[in-house]
Amino acid sequence: MIHIIKLRIRMFFSKKIMLLLFVVFPLLFSFISLNYLKADDFEIKTTIGIIDADQTDFSKNIIERLQSDESLMVFVLDEDSGKEALIREAIIGLYIIKDGFSQAVKTGNTHRIIEVRYLADNYTAPGITDLITPHFIFDILKEQTILTVNRAAFPNNPDMSMQFRNRFLEHTILYENSEELELQVMLNSIESDAGEPLFSTSKEIIIRYFLSILLIFLIITGFYQAIQINVDKEHGIIGRVKLSRCPYHQYVLGNIAGIALIVFVISAMQILLLKSMLFYHLELSKIVPSLAVYSLSISLLSLVAMSIFKKGSDFQTAIPYLIIAIWISGGWIYSETVIKSDMLRFVGRLPGMLIKDDLIIQFTDIGQQISMNHIAWELGFQMIMFLFVYIKGKSRYERHVD
Repeated sequence: MIHIIKLRIRMFFSKKIMLLLFVVFPLLFSFISLNYLKADDFEIKTTIGIIDADQTDFSKNIIERLQSDESLMVFVLDEDSGKEALIREAIIGLYIIKDGFSQAVKTGNTHRIIEVRYLADNYTAPGITDLITPHFIFDILKEQTILTVNRAAFPNNPDMSMQFRNRFLEHTILYENSEELELQVMLNSIESDAGEPLFSTSKEIIIRYFLSILLIFLIITGFYQAIQINVDKEHGIIGRVKLSRCPYHQYVLGNIAGIALIVFVISAMQILLLKSMLFYHLELSKIVPSLAVYSLSISLLSLVAMSIFKKGSDFQTAIPYLIIAIWISGGWIYSETVIKSDMLRFVGRLPGMLIKDDLIIQFTDIGQQISMNHIAWELGFQMIMFLFVYIKGKSRYERHVD
């Protein structure tokens, strides 16, 4: 079995392109990403464009409020530059305050006074409307209040209506800027085991996305190493292995351990880099066993996928589609946009997909334990996959040896 493991490793290191794609590139990607994540002022902002076709103090006041929102990055554009920015995806949405906006609001008409433009394939853009609505609604409510009171109290008295309007706006501006009217919220903490978050919500989302990319890349690494099993058949390596009196079970175990070892070593290099640059809190006593379980699951999953295809070229062609299927059904970040979250409870139980959640949470929280239930599931998956690979490949092994 040992010489089969050595064979897998030797074949991996014999190709420079393998080292470049599966070792150098991921490390370089991690190094660049970590320098970006280390920035103290890291924050995700929603980038929007505003076209002010109304050009009134009313519309300018709303734009100033939007620009004061720390969660938004607002660009004031004209028609041409706004369209160009939208096509280039420099902004998520383009919000057009139409001509006559302020006059329409003052007369009680709030329909079709704001136009939103976004790219058809950008499913997040319509939701941004909820972020900007509060900045519009305050002035709209003031005007609606003035209109309602004037209609009820001063229907035929323009002078009184104007006086009420001026006094009302004067006081609302005074109240708006008054610190005495700030909402005082009582904060009471409840004891729990949860510690202070390590990262802001924005940064944690990006970290999870970054870690998901690395873990998926390890799956791709395992898949491409499984293709080498087909190379054994094509180059007569199986026959030479048989001449060395290697039993079939040792050949299978050697392939499994060899691929798992390659994946594990690459992931361990990544972990050391991540720990040294940003994630200083990582406990290797938890990470290393979890990586070992994940590597073994990926190794077996790769061999199962390879055994389904008769030709290595067919498997290589199918790899992108397999990765997409794993991402959609494996409960990765943003996969809930394709499958509803309640369905992910049933389809997310795939080899390697349970332990990867425990791996990711080690980076974002301190003191989190590895779920023994997840490990038990992974071991069960591994046993089933081993039996499948063993039974499926035995006839092929003996056929190519004979």
